[in-house]
Amino acid sequence: MSAEEKQTEQTLKFDALLSQVDVTFWQQFGRKKIDDYKLSEEAVPIFGSFTGGIHRSNVVLRPTVFVNGEALKKEPDSIALTPFHFKIPGQLLNTNKIESFKQLDKKQLLREQAMQIVHDITSNACIENPSLLYRFFIISFADLKKHRYIYWCCFPAIVPKHFKVVQHSRTKWSDYGTDTQRRSLVANFYKFCGDHTMEQSLLFIVDKQYNVHTLSSYVNDTALQDDNIAMFGYVDNGNLVDAPSWFLRNILLFIAVA
Repeated sequence: MSAEEKQTEQTLKFDALLSQVDVTFWQQFGRKKIDDYKLSEEAVPIFGSFTGGIHRSNVVLRPTVFVNGEALKKEPDSIALTPFHFKIPGQLLNTNKIESFKQLDKKQLLREQAMQIVHDITSNACIENPSLLYRFFIISFADLKKHRYIYWCCFPAIVPKHFKVVQHSRTKWSDYGTDTQRRSLVANFYKFCGDHTMEQSLLFIVDKQYNVHTLSSYVNDTALQDDNIAMFGYVDNGNLVDAPSWFLRNILLFIAVA
């Protein structure tokens, strides 16, 4: 590596995620706990949602995952979201006693969730469903009588000991290619979103003709080989120019080992 390359090389930083759990989520959970969950402390599947980075009145909003009352429904695929909002899978582990909540081994729970992402990568499950790289989980204590809820939300990331993410260069969208090429890529991406599930749109492949493909196309389509891939694309819910959101950690690891 030349001295010039070393000077331009920078370790990529990531913007931490925020969670916004709506009161409707806890209202729905309270009803389900009485009717369905009862005293069970088994983890239950939920889902969250997010959209691409948003700027409002020159204010940069932090990358946020939203969880509302629909997150506990048994068939999340049947729930329609606002256009270009994306569902991501999660789990809720609720304890019946505050003492049990305090005694939960957060590090072990985090490790278990992280290993699930590792399994999704090694089994190629995330090729068919890229949203698996965006997993999250919530642990909670719900005092239904007093309507008091204590919770902790986590977004696990796989960070191998010697895995370093280096940024060699960065190009603004307005400086990428020609105006015609940019328009073509945007139009193809919108068409891709309309033709596929929104989960497939979270991580995708762009070829040198600016067509957009699913990850599974790389495995199954012999016409789409390494020499015809221009880039990988993903939906980033962050807004910082120098720091993509936390989700990119798992995506980069997946691409590195795929």
